Amino acid sequence: MSAPPGQLRTDVSKIDDAMAVRMAQRFESAGDMGSALNMYRRAVLVAPENTTALHGMARIFALAGAQEEAARYYSRILQLQPRDSRAAVNVAENHIFKGDARQAISFINEFMVSASGTSALFNVLGIAHDLNGAHGDAQLAYAAGLDLAPNDAAITSNLALSFAVREDYQTALALLERVLGDSSRSDEEGRSIARQNLALVYALSGQLETALEIAGAVLSAEEVAINRTFYARLPGLDSKAKAKAVFLGSLPSPQEDREEAATTPEEQTGPVQAGQPFAPPSSEAERDAAASRIVRGLGREWTIPEPPAAEAGIQEADIEAIGNEVGNEQARDTVAADDYPPYWVQLGSYRSPERARAGWNTLSTQFPDLLAGYVGYLKTYQSEDRGQFFRLMVQASETRSAANLVCGTFKVEGMDCLVIRTRNNIGLLQEAE
Repeated sequence: MSAPPGQLRTDVSKIDDAMAVRMAQRFESAGDMGSALNMYRRAVLVAPENTTALHGMARIFALAGAQEEAARYYSRILQLQPRDSRAAVNVAENHIFKGDARQAISFINEFMVSASGTSALFNVLGIAHDLNGAHGDAQLAYAAGLDLAPNDAAITSNLALSFAVREDYQTALALLERVLGDSSRSDEEGRSIARQNLALVYALSGQLETALEIAGAVLSAEEVAINRTFYARLPGLDSKAKAKAVFLGSLPSPQEDREEAATTPEEQTGPVQAGQPFAPPSSEAERDAAASRIVRGLGREWTIPEPPAAEAGIQEADIEAIGNEVGNEQARDTVAADDYPPYWVQLGSYRSPERARAGWNTLSTQFPDLLAGYVGYLKTYQSEDRGQFFRLMVQASETRSAANLVCGTFKVEGMDCLVIRTRNNIGLLQEAE
């Protein structure tokens, strides 16, 4: 007998963690990341030590650009399985994206005392050494990775870039030509990135027009035009700055390089890459590979398309309801922006810091598992007609989709939230006066 209209066929109260994981994986393979995340979370609530579910949650947050949130779950995995190399790779990468290459090196070295190194770990170790300016150590790490995976185009590509930032362009070009000339490779995406890295090497060597010509084979004319400014600045950087540019797509800010004070934001965030249609990964291995924010040997991170806001539990009406207020608020703020990502999950708005702290304590009591590991922040907001408010927030993210995913997991468990965009007048909850 079929279920009545509007009624689920499955009694959700009887879903165990294994069934929840299977449902999550189906959602994830179909590209429904919001539903997948909710089912992975349900599995973890039923079985907190289910590392498959924890991996799934971490992977989805990483795909959405929520590095801190992803690292939080990878750290939990390492507590349960201290030798889990996939989790270790992602924790190390998060250190790198936070700008702490030394901590990444220390973490990996400590991890490999009790666990075997993998090609992916040695690759990230190499990147960290390059970012730290120890290019010789970086090349030894890449070589160790290639000993384990001799045909890994990603590691070979990173090794080439490492030589290029040391101005050994001949060796760099030879390595990249080896990748491009191997007719047995079927990874067309990897080959496309190898071509872009080949363009980077020519740009590093000062051959701008050759670099643009090579990039033009895989990028649109508009993308090549944006890359021109990025390429042109590379030869004048020191080796550490070059490494940061080619591995993270980050150039010195205008404050650090006054000659480029008029450079546009697009030109400050690294070269544009060839556009790729988004196809949901079909296997766990592919999903883990896609979730890696430092693409193994591809030199830069992919831009993951943002899913529709409603998919993650936030309706467009929710966003529109605060859009004008946030826009006006940003225009009124006079305090310099703090160094926070722009998107936040707001849990409530209060008249005083004391009430906000009381609200945080109440929510933490009502939803202890949901808020475990989160840190509360306060945003001071002055309304022209209603006076001063204190917004209780968690989880700063670089993209709206990442914040949507966090808020979506809260909503499915019954906790209200909104996604807002703001950078100003923010402080830790316990530091607020």
